[in-house]
Amino acid sequence: MSGRHHHRVLAQVAMWISVVLLTGCVGKGGTMISLRTIEQMAPPSSSTRSQQIYLASEAEDAHPGRPNIGEATWTLFFFHVDGIQANSPITTQMTALAKQAFEKAGYQVHSVAARDTLSSGHPVVHVRVDTFWYDMWSYPWPFVPISGRTVVTVSVKQPDGRELYARQFQGKGWEACWFGSCADEVESAVAESLTGIMNQLSQWASEEAFRKVVMADGTEQRRAGP
Repeated sequence: MSGRHHHRVLAQVAMWISVVLLTGCVGKGGTMISLRTIEQMAPPSSSTRSQQIYLASEAEDAHPGRPNIGEATWTLFFFHVDGIQANSPITTQMTALAKQAFEKAGYQVHSVAARDTLSSGHPVVHVRVDTFWYDMWSYPWPFVPISGRTVVTVSVKQPDGRELYARQFQGKGWEACWFGSCADEVESAVAESLTGIMNQLSQWASEEAFRKVVMADGTEQRRAGP
């Protein structure tokens, strides 16, 4: 009887060691990353930025109050081990990256606070974060794949809130690491995604249709989808 009990104890200990190895090392204590692009987008000189654009100073979040931007997951039971967090608010950083993209496209960007949108007298560009989620999967531990995506909607609205022009942008990121110490790799995956979105946004902002709709006098009132 004591022998069977001994074997049961050993089996339980082995099981818990496996759980710790497979989950405790992945995202242990949570993972904190910076939100950035792969490379800094240098804006053109001020002499080439002739057209003005008005950008809402804070992006919207489709999931306000979210504590994490991702999870370390033990796939066998879809067990979330620890969260992935950003060291700055997603909405603040997305606005900053959008500003860089517009400057790259040749605009002088003016920030407009939410309370001043109605009185601005100009069409205002708004950024909304629809999806922002990244996962570390531990099922093939010690190899840990990382994947996720970011989806944002950028719209041009009249001061009274009427939408004139909008498009959705999506970026995906993939990385991998070993043994679960993955903060740098998670940050790289997110940076890959954000870089893709910012390049798409800059290209869109360079199109003639977009330039017309953000004209300061607001005479062009077009509506467009993705």
